[in-house]
This record gives sequence, C-alpha cells and structure tokens, in this order.
Amino acid sequence: MATTNGTASGAAELWDILLAFVGDNGWDTLDQGQTSTASSAVKAIQLRGTDVSGQGNIYVHMMYMENTLQDLYSFGLEGSAGWLPDSDVMSYGRNPMSVSSIYVPLHRNPIEYWLTASPRRFMGAFRHNDRWGSMYCGFILPYGMPGQWAYPLWIAGNNLTTQDYKVNTGGCPWGASSVPSGWLYCPSGRWQATPTASGPSGGRGYGIQIWPYSMYPTSDYPLWYKPLKDRTGVERYPITNMIFYCLNGNESGTFGEPDGLCHVTSWGASGGDILTYGGREYLLIQRELSTANNTSAAMLLE
Repeated sequence: MATTNGTASGAAELWDILLAFVGDNGWDTLDQGQTSTASSAVKAIQLRGTDVSGQGNIYVHMMYMENTLQDLYSFGLEGSAGWLPDSDVMSYGRNPMSVSSIYVPLHRNPIEYWLTASPRRFMGAFRHNDRWGSMYCGFILPYGMPGQWAYPLWIAGNNLTTQDYKVNTGGCPWGASSVPSGWLYCPSGRWQATPTASGPSGGRGYGIQIWPYSMYPTSDYPLWYKPLKDRTGVERYPITNMIFYCLNGNESGTFGEPDGLCHVTSWGASGGDILTYGGREYLLIQRELSTANNTSAAMLLE
C-alpha cells in the first residue's frame, strides 16, 4: 500500500493527482472520455484493480464534474461487477444492479488531501476550510472464502443525492452518515445501500449497517462513544474495526470490514490529527461539518 498528501489548487487538479496516484499503485485505465462547454466539464474514467490472488478484476467507474455557473465541483463514483462498454463510460446508472451514483462534493479553491491505495482499493480524504469530503473504492476484507463471496466491492463517498458542497447533508462513507452514502455488492449479488437501514427501491435490498456507529442494542452506544483511560489515568481515543452487518431479510449476517478505515471516538482529537495506534499512523477524518465524537473515522496511512 502507498499513501500521499498535499494541497491541490482546486477540484480539477485534485482529479489529476488522484488518477496519477492510483495509476502508480496498481489500477489500470480501461476507458475514458470527456465533454466540455464554456461553463461546464465532465471527465469520466473506468479503472481496473486486482484482488489478493492477482487474477480477479475490480472495476471502479469515476467522473469529475464541474459547473462554474452553479459553483458545483464533485467526483462521482460507481462500482461495476464487470467491464462497462465504451459507450457507457460517460454515463452513470448503466450498471444494472446499481440505482444511483455517489458524489463527493468538492471546491474550486485549494483542497488539502490525503490518499492511500493498494491494487485492491483506494481511499481519499479532502478538506477545504472546515468541510470534509471522503471516499472509499474497492474491495473490503470479507468474512468468508472467495467461493462464498467472490466480489466484496464497496463504493462510498459523501452522499447519493447532491454534488453541492454548500448543502450540509451530514454525509460520509462510514456509519455516521445521516444519508445513504455507499453501495456494497453483497454475497447475494445485490447492491445494498450503506449505512442506512432501508435499502434501495425496487425490492433490491434492506440496507447495510456499519458497527459500531449503528449498534444493537442501542444501550451499548456509551461504551464506544466515550474515552477510555489507560493505567495512568490518561484518556485515550479507542480505534476499533468497522463491521458491515444486516439484520433484515435474506442479507442477514455479518459481512466484513473496510480495508484500512476504522471507527474512532475522536475524544481529545480533531479532524486532520495524525493518531498513532499499535505503531501505525491514522488520519482522523470528520463527517462533513460535524465535530461530534461519534461521527469521525480513522484512515490508515500506509
């Protein structure tokens, strides 16, 4: 795995930085296209990674979108269980199992960024002033053998509905999101929404929760959203695994964990801090504008 960070001059440069970084760390470009007018631009690309065996392919479809008249700048994310034809590279919603794209609202002005990538997944965290954006694209760590779950793909960002950074929707890839913000390709072959309890329309699913942000029973919340004290009495921020689970219908079960993205209470820390845990460094990421102790995550920097 690899990591990098810096400051981009704006969303357009951040797009170029992201593609160059993932291209250097195991992701191939299959197709790409673009359109532009005096006030808008759309760039699209299909990327292919590889699973741990080095034989299976992972498909991620990304778009960069800007509209200078409306002050809209964003990344669009979508996963696919297979290669998309050339004619579909510039369009979303062509994946028959997915019903919506995921957006990461960005900004025209300087954006601080952190990126991490391996051939099986890449993540990003982006900060403009006090607003955060983030994304996860690729395989998770599944609780199961390849024959049981061959394609554990998770595509997640800020939300499914808006490209506008000025709209505070409380979104983020992890379970603290107050809006649907991701799609998980489940063992059943269905795309399920994360992290909400209600799934997409058309009978496609029930939605996937992410523990410990969504836990049962709810009386357990205080155990994870308060600081822990070490033997000297100093309060610490516990870092724990996130776990995908579902209590409803035919998807019921515990599925796996994001690769390198963890839950953290953020007690005594804030967005942008580097946390050291077990000799490894993590970036503390906030949920858009939230600084609450129960809405942060820790991204492994390696």
